[in-house]
Amino acid sequence: LKVDSSNNRVGIGTLSPSSTLHLESASSPTLQIKDTTNNATFKAYAQNSNTHLANTSNHDLIIDTNNIERIRILAGGNVGIGTTSPGARKLRIVGSSSAYPLSLDSTDSDYQLEFTKNGTSEWWIAASASSFKIHENGVGDKLTVLAGGNVGIGETSPLGKLHIKGTDVGASPA
Repeated sequence: LKVDSSNNRVGIGTLSPSSTLHLESASSPTLQIKDTTNNATFKAYAQNSNTHLANTSNHDLIIDTNNIERIRILAGGNVGIGTTSPGARKLRIVGSSSAYPLSLDSTDSDYQLEFTKNGTSEWWIAASASSFKIHENGVGDKLTVLAGGNVGIGETSPLGKLHIKGTDVGASPA
């Protein structure tokens, strides 16, 4: 233990503390904060080549900014952003009507959102400046919307407002 009173620093495991509280160890230096009433335990630690923020008890982990809850990770692992109740969803994002609840940005010219099952690509949605497409893996593009508004079902280059291509084109009975 090193107390550097001239700089108001405390070092545990180091003789040269570089911050107000400096923990250093060859094996997983850990800061632990525990509420003994409910046994809620929060840890911040470094282990091997990783760093961790952890709730090591069976409680939710909540991240606040400006004294307002922003992210909640339930004890079971489901995540809520903008909500305290993600429920059965792995990720639930809630936003106000004046803000987009989810924005996907790309440094490339295209944007892509992929849906997988057991690690295998099933469906993906792609958007660029010229089109929006829904694609089924192994089948191809199912729906294409061009920037000018033409929509193709089974057609990647729709020539009119609605261009349907396929062997079974028609309306289903109501």
